[in-house]
Amino acid sequence: MRRFLSCAFVLVVVLPWAARAQEAPMILLPEPVPPTVMVEPTPGTLPPSEYVTPGTVLRDRRSISSSPGWYIDADIALVFADLRGRSGGIGFVESGDDLSLDANVGMLVGLGYTFTDPRWTFVTNYRYFGASGTPSIDLGDTGGFAPSIELKSRLDVNEFNWILQRQILLPNDRLRLAVNGGARLGSVYYDINIHSQFNFPGFEDQPATNFTVDARGSQYFLGAGPVAGLGADFALLPGWSLFGTGDFAALFGKTTTKMTFQTNAPAVDVAPSVSERQNSTAKVLRTATGLNYAPTMLPHMSFQLGYQFEYWWDVARSEGVSQDMLMQGLFGQLRVGF
Repeated sequence: MRRFLSCAFVLVVVLPWAARAQEAPMILLPEPVPPTVMVEPTPGTLPPSEYVTPGTVLRDRRSISSSPGWYIDADIALVFADLRGRSGGIGFVESGDDLSLDANVGMLVGLGYTFTDPRWTFVTNYRYFGASGTPSIDLGDTGGFAPSIELKSRLDVNEFNWILQRQILLPNDRLRLAVNGGARLGSVYYDINIHSQFNFPGFEDQPATNFTVDARGSQYFLGAGPVAGLGADFALLPGWSLFGTGDFAALFGKTTTKMTFQTNAPAVDVAPSVSERQNSTAKVLRTATGLNYAPTMLPHMSFQLGYQFEYWWDVARSEGVSQDMLMQGLFGQLRVGF
């Protein structure tokens, strides 16, 4: 009888309860989440300085970038240019003359790409500078009669660069170094127009004589060649860094020189026009230094402000003619990454 009651209890109570338990949904507990660990920067180093809010990392915007991707450079410069004669001259421009042109604005636009290996960056850019002015020159001995002179000059510089840059990795991210090399195509055009009015008073049996002399000289250099340089960037504070760059190029090309003279002086034969073309090599040294700023409120932009110095040797050279060119001034640059 007891066995019968036990079997009945199992059949009536236990088995239906077990069946209902199997039909009930299972409740899954979430897996435990490990706590977030904040790693402090190593003493003596700076984080990449691209943080807007904690945990939000944006592009590296120092002058030597280490973040893969494309970027655009655009800068504007206030440039002072001088042409310096070392031997010979253009027209009346002789050795030792320093032809200072008016300050003018130059511009540069460039496109760069930092590869997946952030040590490597490729940059191509175009630069233009144009200036005009009324420099003074020494005409030498004019027989005691100082002429009235009107002088105008013009300078145009065009340049294309294709540069491959490699960053040198250092243990301390405060300092970044880079070496670069590539090719440069450059042209320099310079002309000078001189209008002189001579007034000779009469003496003895010679009547007074007034006449003009118009002279124009121009030189055009076009060349291409290798360029190599160094760059450095030192972080001061998050978003702020000092930078410096320098490079040297040798441009192999040709210089075309043209000179023309006209005068209404009596009994004076007008000299024929002169045009010649000669192989020449221009050597170019360029340096720049300044401050780089990457504001947190503009996460894809950085700004540079600095001073640049540039010297061209033998930029205008032909038979008896050798000219150097000095350019220097302040510049500002905008870099946009995307």
